[in-house]
Amino acid sequence: MTRLRELQATTRRRYAKAFKADIVAQCQMAGASVARIARSHDLNANMVHRWIRELTGQMPIVPDNPSTTPAFVALPLPTAASAASGAPIEIKIPHASGTIVVHCPAEQASACAFLFKEWLA
Repeated sequence: MTRLRELQATTRRRYAKAFKADIVAQCQMAGASVARIARSHDLNANMVHRWIRELTGQMPIVPDNPSTTPAFVALPLPTAASAASGAPIEIKIPHASGTIVVHCPAEQASACAFLFKEWLA
């Protein structure tokens, strides 16, 4: 029995176009769940989604103009030396009674971070 099951698992199943069309039609009904329909027919939901794309002619959504897609934008950051001698660190924490503002000298950034780690732990 195990050997038969192993052989069945290694063979690729083929489905008739009429069967695929019937499954796709069921999936397009109002309130239909592709995963539920696939499970009820012992099919993989990904395969059913592929059938839907193939039979309805829907392709994955790709932007018309690739230049409009978000891209990485490099921002200039201050060097460590200029940050250490710069303005103090200001942390604003919203609270029900108002905003709590904490100022910390840039030279003591690690002490400020330690304080917040301990406070928030």
